[in-house]
Amino acid sequence: KFLFKPLDLVGLESQLNELSWSWSEQFVQLLGNEEGRDCFPLDYQHAFTPQQALKDWQDCCKISQDRSLVLQMMPLTSGLAFKIFHKDSPLTLSQLMPIFDGFGLKALTEQTFKLLNGAGESVWLHCFICEGDPLSPDCLHHLIETFTAVWFAKAENDLFNQLVIDAGLSLSQVVLFRAYYKALKQMGMTYSLSSVADVLK
Repeated sequence: KFLFKPLDLVGLESQLNELSWSWSEQFVQLLGNEEGRDCFPLDYQHAFTPQQALKDWQDCCKISQDRSLVLQMMPLTSGLAFKIFHKDSPLTLSQLMPIFDGFGLKALTEQTFKLLNGAGESVWLHCFICEGDPLSPDCLHHLIETFTAVWFAKAENDLFNQLVIDAGLSLSQVVLFRAYYKALKQMGMTYSLSSVADVLK
């Protein structure tokens, strides 16, 4: 004899209904309210799932009058997903690439989207896929901290920043090594910055 489980008609109907939902309806269901329904344009919806959009919505809403930049980084099997949220206007590659170069980050792809935060303000999202080895959570934290400091001119943009990724150093440690280097240069050391940074990796 074969035993058949009775069909869960209610559950089946629920699943079929979910399959018919639009991207925005799925996102609203996950979010639990209507607040972010109009945040994401169609080109974003084609690139990311509603599940991925939940974290982006949270970071998008962190942008305010007092906070113009939010960074999000996620390790990939081979490389790094790097998202930059910026208030009011899009950033240019000429602004970003020199900082990427200082960290030794090589961007393979870039996409830009115009979002709306909870206050209805424009937020520009720049999505990069960078090549490289997977990074630890501590390294990602140091990278976000140092990148932010460089962006707001609170730290210098040079090859010593590569030590954040290559040696796992924090912002304060990189600042210390940079100060040592400058002191040794004043004492007559002839090695270039790139040579010293390569040795410290």
